[in-house]
Amino acid sequence: NNAELSTALPDAETICEQLAARLSQPVMLGSYTIKLRFSAGILRFPDVANNVEELMEGASRARRQACRYQGNYSHQLNNEMVQLIREDKWLESELRQAITKRQCFVVYQPQYDLQTGHIVSAEVLIRWRHPAYGMVPPDRFIPIAERSGQILDIDLWVLEQACICMGRLMAKGIIDFRLAVNASGTELSNPLYPEQVRSMLRRYDLPPQRFGIEITETAIVELDEVAKMMVKTLKEIGLENELDDFGTGYTSLSHLTNLQLDALKIDRSYIMQLETNPKLVDSILQLADAFSLRVVAEGVETIEQLKLLQQKRCHLAQGYLLSKPVEEEALIALLLEDIQAAQSE
Repeated sequence: NNAELSTALPDAETICEQLAARLSQPVMLGSYTIKLRFSAGILRFPDVANNVEELMEGASRARRQACRYQGNYSHQLNNEMVQLIREDKWLESELRQAITKRQCFVVYQPQYDLQTGHIVSAEVLIRWRHPAYGMVPPDRFIPIAERSGQILDIDLWVLEQACICMGRLMAKGIIDFRLAVNASGTELSNPLYPEQVRSMLRRYDLPPQRFGIEITETAIVELDEVAKMMVKTLKEIGLENELDDFGTGYTSLSHLTNLQLDALKIDRSYIMQLETNPKLVDSILQLADAFSLRVVAEGVETIEQLKLLQQKRCHLAQGYLLSKPVEEEALIALLLEDIQAAQSE
């Protein structure tokens, strides 16, 4: 059990040390021996935080960071960290208007068939260009969107942009092509999501087989049964399900067995180690083969990585070596050029 403490006293460190000493002794509960642990978040007022909201938010965030050390640990936020909280609050407010003010846009990261060299699909990614802040990194604003609940509307907006793009691609005769959009853990716990996806595809008269839903490994593990039902429903609609960032979480073999997945995406951290430690990627490829799953390698940045993946018969790859994320017009140009090259072979 974790007893979590958030405090903001001048001698908070002393209090935490005393608590750690007291809680280090086992406690008898009937015939059971229990060892208690605590995590503490410390924030000084008014030295660092200057209002109640900052005090509570900062102490809570500090406590969450302390929890990562598995108990009997305290973490104190400094001025720089509190400034980050203030900026997050401002970005959260600005994000609520970002789509209506057309500050957000989508880009497409092409995915290449490693045996033929042709583009067969693309991942749809959201970008945010703020007039004052500039480009806001996705790993900055996506967590903010998830915490504030805005991710639900954002995910659906990205899907709609993907539908519009797919309609234009099909109008140009590009039909053997797929787009993959990301679904957050928040979205996977939303019972309305499958019907919202179905309605969107019907509105634009698009075949579901032309789309994939990327689900993070963390969401699968945290939601478990809820995720399993959601993936099953999406599969019944006709969408392909892809497990994103594979290897970074704790997906068990039972998840791979019970979930109706079509593909695994190898996290870029494993691709970075490919030349020095290929066994990790080898294991993932063997596992995917055992479950008849397509494999996409993320973050391919060197010729050596590309050659090794081809030799290991990885199915698809994406990364800056092959193509940076591009906007719709550039994607169409790439695909038309690729089709011409294929016809001349």
